[in-house]
Formats: sequence, structure tokens, C-alpha cells
Amino acid sequence: MTITNYDHDYEHEETINYQLSTVPDSYLLSPHYSLRWHSVPTCAEMGPMETKILTLKFFAGIREALGMAVLRERFGDDVRTAGDVVRFLESRFPAFREAAPRLLMAVNLRYAHPATPVADGDEIAFFPPVGGG
Repeated sequence: MTITNYDHDYEHEETINYQLSTVPDSYLLSPHYSLRWHSVPTCAEMGPMETKILTLKFFAGIREALGMAVLRERFGDDVRTAGDVVRFLESRFPAFREAAPRLLMAVNLRYAHPATPVADGDEIAFFPPVGGG
């Protein structure tokens, strides 16, 4: 819980802090005239949206279907997991949407599932299941 004093009366700051420490919690459930609850920051307080640049690599048939081997893309905060990246690719490339159920993926050279988190600079690879004989 963060309570901010918007009166900015620095002379009485110690008094306000003392009063807050002696007030029962039940009283703090309702805002006071000089105090304001601060729970969720507003858009202005959050500042610019953070972005991440991911390198997406495509192998075998998916590379041929998309016509590219590598795609570097900038993503916002709404892309947090490998599954979010898959949804982005499905919306942008119809060929990817068709192939997605059969593809495997790896994040930074480790097999991944849709809930695997992604961060700035990560490399995500998409490839078909490999069989040997």
C-alpha cells in the first residue's frame, strides 16, 4: 500500500507520518482529504511502453512457405510468451497459421511451449518435427 501526500506541506511531514502510523488500518480503507490511494499507475505515470526485439527463425517447410529464414520484429508489452509470438505470426502469415499445429518451437535453443516467457533479444525458432531412419 502506497499513500501519497499531495498537500506538499513539508513543515508538517513528520506529523503526517506519525499520524499515519497511529491510525488503525480500518480508517485507511477510506481516503482522507489530504491523502490519496495509489494502486494502479495511470498511462501518464507508466511512461512509454517497453519494447523487445525478437529474432524469429524458420526452418525446412515453414521457411519455404513463408519465403524467409529470419524475421527480426519489435514487440510491445502485450507479447510476453512464445504463444503470443505464435498468435502474432498466425495473424500476419496465413501459411504460418496452416502449419502452426505441426510445428515445434525453441526459445534460445531450448524446446519451448506456448507459456514459455520471452524477453528482449531472444531467438525463437520454428521447425517441423524431425524424424530419422
